Amino acid sequence: MINNMCGLLCRRFRNNVLERISIYILILESVLPTNKGNWTIAVPNGHIIGFHREDVILPCSISPAITAVDMEVTWFKGAQDRIVHSYFDRTNQPKMQQNFYQGRTVLPRSGLPNGNLSLKLKNLHISDSGAYTCSAFDKKLYEEGEVELIVGAIGTEPIISVDSAEGDQRRLMCKSDGWNPEPVVIWRNVNGKKIPSVIRTSVMKDDDGLLSIRSYVTVKENPAVITCLIRSKISHPDWETYLYISRDFFPAPSGWMFAFFINLTISVIATFLVIFHCTKMNGLYKQYEKKVNYQKLLLLMKEIDSMRTITQSEMNSMKSLTATLTLDTDTAHPELKISTDGKGLKEYNRQEDILDNPERFDYWACVVAKECFGSGRHYWEIDVAKNIYWVIGVCRDSARRKGDFVLSSQYGYWTLSWQSQEFCALTCHASPMQLQKELKPQKLGVYLDHDKKQLSFYNVDTQFHIYTYSDMRYHKNEKVFPFFRTRDRLTDLIILEEKRD
Repeated sequence: MINNMCGLLCRRFRNNVLERISIYILILESVLPTNKGNWTIAVPNGHIIGFHREDVILPCSISPAITAVDMEVTWFKGAQDRIVHSYFDRTNQPKMQQNFYQGRTVLPRSGLPNGNLSLKLKNLHISDSGAYTCSAFDKKLYEEGEVELIVGAIGTEPIISVDSAEGDQRRLMCKSDGWNPEPVVIWRNVNGKKIPSVIRTSVMKDDDGLLSIRSYVTVKENPAVITCLIRSKISHPDWETYLYISRDFFPAPSGWMFAFFINLTISVIATFLVIFHCTKMNGLYKQYEKKVNYQKLLLLMKEIDSMRTITQSEMNSMKSLTATLTLDTDTAHPELKISTDGKGLKEYNRQEDILDNPERFDYWACVVAKECFGSGRHYWEIDVAKNIYWVIGVCRDSARRKGDFVLSSQYGYWTLSWQSQEFCALTCHASPMQLQKELKPQKLGVYLDHDKKQLSFYNVDTQFHIYTYSDMRYHKNEKVFPFFRTRDRLTDLIILEEKRD
């Protein structure tokens, strides 16, 4: 009996103690801080802007700043199964991400101790635009934040041409390719005012998601200058081009003048100019018989005036600006062989062990120099004597390098070309400017005035001026790279060193 009472009392005492302990635990849990809710994900308000073929940082961090080294960090786009980047067990997990993002993402390990989860996305595509989710999980708490990315693209410099003619009216077309999002097109007259006319703009999308713009305006007054300005909807400088129009562009009505403008062939325009202005240059003007862009004909006239032999003093002045160039093997196409000193190149059997990167040419057999120029004047020389196929000049930093693109000034490449016994300036893909074969040099001199946006080519031995690009288009302080291409397997193109006394 006594034993039973003792047992009962012991059980009651034990239960009372356990109840009190449970109460104390609940009180402590309510008073003491826990991990729940003590950190969150911080992302910027508004959208992030990146540019096609460039890199961008998608900002994301833990607030307040605590280490994320032992957390599980995941970036995904749209649905959670579309993994852009994955990190857990203190290691990046490339096998978890989608193939589209393989090799294009970087989560810097150096930022994790401070809670920095920002992701670098490389070689942007238009399809990369959209909402990205940055998430973190520390085995107790899961938090996420959303970052909106807009991938923009600044298109080619606009070109104005005559699309059609009827009576005293002319329909002009302004075209430009490679935009995103769709830009704003503004036509203005000589006074800088918008043209009060019906404007129609068509937009087409290519396989890369880039937009081609064609804008049409009909004019019938007699302005001296018409401008077409294409303005991006994202923060970026404008592209603008001009069309200079003579008084004879809008003549009084007559039968033969109607026929003149309806046909509007450049051979008639060339003949008219030759008869009244430069008969002796008839041979050069005939090269433009199939062109219908009046602006280009005026550029040709300017080029004719500039063709001359420079003095020894002028040559010496340029040579004093000689830049030391070395070919950048990280940009060379796998079918190019670069000499050990980085001065020569020729075509070679494709090298399969070369790793790809965003700067490497992968379609055309091209390479650029390691050196680039964002200002000032620079000069260099190339031995092209025995090479049977070459393209030499410069390209802007934003010019496309991947895939099948057009090597012309419209797309950020300003070059001279010698191939199949034809010598030309690649001013336009459809109709490059043909140059006289006699102008082909043994040593080619290249002179860049970055601030004036001019590029000139010279025959070093004869000191004869071959050609000048005077309308280069690139953004302020944008870098320009010396550019080289060859398909000759026997003879190197060689960058010449300056001979110093």
